Amino acid sequence: MTDAQDVMMEQLLRRTAGDGPDPRLLAQRALRASQARSPERRRLDRPIAIPTGLVAALGALWALMYFVPSTEALVTAATPGAVSAQVLDRAGLNSRDLTETGATMSSNGVTVKVLGLYADSFRTVLMLQSASGLLDPSSLKLSDQFGHEYGVTDATGNSETGIQVVTFSPLGAPSNILGARVHISANRLTNGQQSIGGDWKLDAIVIPKVSTNLHLDGGPIGNRTATFDSVQQSGASVQLKVRISGAPIGDTSVANGKPAPGVSVVLTDSNGTSVPSSMSIDYQTGATAVTALWVGVPAGHYQLELTALGSSLTRELAVPKG
Repeated sequence: MTDAQDVMMEQLLRRTAGDGPDPRLLAQRALRASQARSPERRRLDRPIAIPTGLVAALGALWALMYFVPSTEALVTAATPGAVSAQVLDRAGLNSRDLTETGATMSSNGVTVKVLGLYADSFRTVLMLQSASGLLDPSSLKLSDQFGHEYGVTDATGNSETGIQVVTFSPLGAPSNILGARVHISANRLTNGQQSIGGDWKLDAIVIPKVSTNLHLDGGPIGNRTATFDSVQQSGASVQLKVRISGAPIGDTSVANGKPAPGVSVVLTDSNGTSVPSSMSIDYQTGATAVTALWVGVPAGHYQLELTALGSSLTRELAVPKG
């Protein structure tokens, strides 16, 4: 209180107190009493303070659950029979590889069921089924929680069963480590000659398989030198990158009247059966870079044969359980 307020209170008490107690003392006590608040009142009037650390922890927990879906316990493997063995085999997968969602997305009276998802270091696979037709792969979009979009690299479908397998490019960082909360969307479905428009959308979780580095020693291949830059296994897939240094290798062979690559990579299992692969060749100055990918490679011992213009290099490759 100010001095003026103190004086006014003293004068008021002098007029009313007469010969009673000292007015100045009463004034001071009255002013102190008017300023005082009970502890209960102060606690009610004061805003509740939430510790900054708690706020940060709650925010971090939400971010962890959203951006790191591998922390969730709802990701389950597909049950046997959810997808036929034939379809899985063509995709180089088995039921244990597939993350089952069982979720559906509906639009324009058409329902599409997501049978499962799979991801490793080299591809992302989506399996779908609809009784009304097949989603147009060119209209399918796949993105993750970080806004990364992944393009379709391959698609197969059976119009009789309505099952289709769509392969996208591999998940990028950091989803390939943390797990992906993917958003799936499509706007067109085909049924024979008929095209049906719609807006199919679904969110799902997929946890990619980890990658394991394998090792192969390089060596001479004719008058050239082969160097295995990387051999990686991820889930049911094996990818090899090899560089052949020396004289250029072109499409010099001829098969059925068409030029064929002058280099090949063949992976054979213990029964002598060749494992189907996809291969890309990059003819560079002074070297030929080859990338080969095999899917559906079970654990076991394999023989790898690299051939360049008639010269071969053979190596043994042990594939552990993915």
